[in-house]
Amino acid sequence: MEKIKPGDMSTDVENVVITCMDKRYQRAIRDLLMEKHEIDINDVDRLAIGGSSKAVADGTLTPSLNIAFAKHNAKNVYIFDHIDCGGFGGQEAFDNDVDKETQAHFESLDAAQEAIHQIVSEVVVVTYVIGPNGRPIDR
Repeated sequence: MEKIKPGDMSTDVENVVITCMDKRYQRAIRDLLMEKHEIDINDVDRLAIGGSSKAVADGTLTPSLNIAFAKHNAKNVYIFDHIDCGGFGGQEAFDNDVDKETQAHFESLDAAQEAIHQIVSEVVVVTYVIGPNGRPIDR
């Protein structure tokens, strides 16, 4: 097998996808990216961490995002939160009130979007909360 030489592969990646690490929602996220945005999950820079939008808003993922923007020329960021996320304390943290939990996710996603625009103002940020059925929840 031939080794890959420096310069053989482009580092340019148009899309960054930030998800929770929870495996329950990975297939739904992959399918949603393809259905709504014609994006193959294998062609993106991907960051996975519990409480995805919180990790963006609080700066935890800033070093990785800086690399995506500066070295990979990323133009779009997709952030996915989901219901019953351990990073948010699970459903119990919201007294099993899905509406209350959903609102908390949307607020966190808004803060994450603002944090990203502090790094690069022209990047497009798309956010989703995935429901228990694997489909996005409308605002």
